[in-house]
Amino acid sequence: MTAYEAGDEAYLIAKSLPGIPVVMGKNRSVSGTFAAQKMGAQVLIMDDGYQHWQLKRDLDICLVDTLAGFGNGYVLPRGILREPLAHLDRAGLILLTKIDQSSTLAQTRVEDQIRKYNKTAPIVSSTHRPLHFVEIADWYKGIHQNVQPLAALRGQKVAVFSALGNPVSFEQSVAACGLTIVEALRYPDHHDYGMQELQYISERAMSLGAVALITTGKDAVKIPTEFIYSDRGLKLYILNMDIELTSGEDVFEQVILQAVQAYEAAPQVMPVPAVAEA
Repeated sequence: MTAYEAGDEAYLIAKSLPGIPVVMGKNRSVSGTFAAQKMGAQVLIMDDGYQHWQLKRDLDICLVDTLAGFGNGYVLPRGILREPLAHLDRAGLILLTKIDQSSTLAQTRVEDQIRKYNKTAPIVSSTHRPLHFVEIADWYKGIHQNVQPLAALRGQKVAVFSALGNPVSFEQSVAACGLTIVEALRYPDHHDYGMQELQYISERAMSLGAVALITTGKDAVKIPTEFIYSDRGLKLYILNMDIELTSGEDVFEQVILQAVQAYEAAPQVMPVPAVAEA
């Protein structure tokens, strides 16, 4: 499927994990059963499914962005939460993200709020670590094709653009690589880019003295092919990122493994394997 058919995040997951089936469907029970019976999946990982109560899970993994925290404590549309904080009690494992971009005080506040509602789930910390740059034409051939080291652009002027829920984190990651951001253009989450729009971004960047454009993998899948292979005035790089567990890596793996082993040891009523959910 294309990014337009599957959605940007599902497409990016599939591109990042060659050989691992990514199944799309409105009914996740049907999709999960299909993956188990037709593709031989033994473990299902449901992306963005903490609120998907219709499906029985063997483990709920709750990710908490320490840069954003819990906002004002209210659910959408009044706040940023998808569920009340009290529902943290369902989590069997909690992963704090972007701790390198948040203050120690912010992390402490987040952990204190978590412990009000969940006293037992292990809390693991992680960072989003920049890996390297890849020119978008090479990126489409393979995410790690003809990579450029982070030092290749150090000290250079660049323009960045993104359509993310939290663009600040991405922009901070670019700046942390030693690049000077002369323009940061932000679009609504899941934005579809048009040819004229990208030409404007390029012209704007060149007028400000930028030597390159930088965006994310999630944005890359929404960029038209005609722009990628056009005679562009600037190179367009994707900043490849990795998740690095900074504390509790052993616990993280142990909790997931225990959930799988518990499923395998229990009598099975339905022919659907263990589900770990993030």
